[in-house]
Amino acid sequence: MQYTKLITAIIFIVFSFNTTSLKAQDNAQNVLKANVLGAAIGGFSLSYERAYADNKSALVTGRFMFYDFSDNQVFDFGAAGEVSIDYGVDFTLIGVLPEARFHLSSFFEQDAPEGFYIAPYAGFTRATFDVNSLNSNFIINGGTSAFFVEFGGLLGYQFIIGDVLVLDFFSGLGYSSFTLEQVSVEVISTTSNEQINDYVNFNRSLPLGFTLTGFLPRFGASIGFTF
Repeated sequence: MQYTKLITAIIFIVFSFNTTSLKAQDNAQNVLKANVLGAAIGGFSLSYERAYADNKSALVTGRFMFYDFSDNQVFDFGAAGEVSIDYGVDFTLIGVLPEARFHLSSFFEQDAPEGFYIAPYAGFTRATFDVNSLNSNFIINGGTSAFFVEFGGLLGYQFIIGDVLVLDFFSGLGYSSFTLEQVSVEVISTTSNEQINDYVNFNRSLPLGFTLTGFLPRFGASIGFTF
């Protein structure tokens, strides 16, 4: 919860400053856009951006991912011996990423929110994993959730076409504190009522290289509109 309070404070300070600055700006613009690349891996993000100076804008991104995957693992039932059980995982990710954009208007005749920009960002994300059995002879109860922090920097270019359509392309590098190797589960045999406590070994089955610890690339392509 301390991460939630920290990020909430950052968002409040940034947008309080933006509101004050916008009173002296005639060219302030709002942008609403969605990251289209996330759909390929079961996720999406929605961003709101507001320019408050010729070369500055602030952005908040809500990130969401819903992904299901399956694996197989051997569990030791003692008297019944080792049994190979198929299981599935329902994975949900929800995050908030505030971002400050500094547009290179000194080098290009383009004002925020259009043109080249560099953007530091920081935020927090909540990931949830629910484990369930894919075999009718067994019941698996288990799961976990975790908050993790990430921060980094981006370099991008935002096109504004016809004063309405927005295309935003960016890439960069960020650091994430998330790691997950295993989750405790309770496995119950529906045929013998035998019950064991064990764990699912996620460090070999997570999809898309989902060990998010250390420095990792971040990139995207968003489409939206100004208003």
